Amino acid sequence: MGKKSSSYLFLSFPRWSQFTKAIEDGEISFEEMGYSCQFQQFLRVTNRFRAACGLESSNFHRTINELTARGYHELILHFMMYSCLERYMIDCCGYQPNDWHNKRMRWSVAELGEIQKFIVESDKDGEVFNFLIGELKSEIEVDRNKSEAAIRYLTRFYSGTDFNNWYVLSRALRNFFVHGDLTANPGKVKAETLIPIVRALSIHIRDTIRNDFNARLSPLID
Repeated sequence: MGKKSSSYLFLSFPRWSQFTKAIEDGEISFEEMGYSCQFQQFLRVTNRFRAACGLESSNFHRTINELTARGYHELILHFMMYSCLERYMIDCCGYQPNDWHNKRMRWSVAELGEIQKFIVESDKDGEVFNFLIGELKSEIEVDRNKSEAAIRYLTRFYSGTDFNNWYVLSRALRNFFVHGDLTANPGKVKAETLIPIVRALSIHIRDTIRNDFNARLSPLID
């Protein structure tokens, strides 16, 4: 079962020890929890999640100022968290790569509404929104349908029309950081604006994975 490598996972999943004991004793199975994987594959994903949960700081050896360093740390953490959610949904939950983000998971409208409100208030001058819209428009020639859909969904999230489109914001931030022009202090976007938005998304992803795991486990062992 890989006990040694998974012994610290309780820091990411508070009920990890109960889960592993129930699995080892044959009291529950991955199938009963609704997962499409087995332990080793699940462990690969959850160890990645453990690393993301444990990332408290990033040391840049004084090559950049403190605020920019904080911005890069939050972008790196968000990249890791988004990657964890993507692999969790696809590898563990069995959703299709092009469809996992359409699954409603276990979010309430109230929870998503609070996140949307916080992000819009943090981005009160539209710095992050306008930056991402500009980046998406620049990709229209590459994939018009995909870019225009992302612009439409991102606009709906910011306007409060569809809170579930938070993932479009999260994915755009991840993609433009890893593959595009997003830095910790990009043109016309202050780090002070970017940091709380990215942080809020990382926390939301962390809680989403934890809550989904607990919701699958609790009915079987409580």
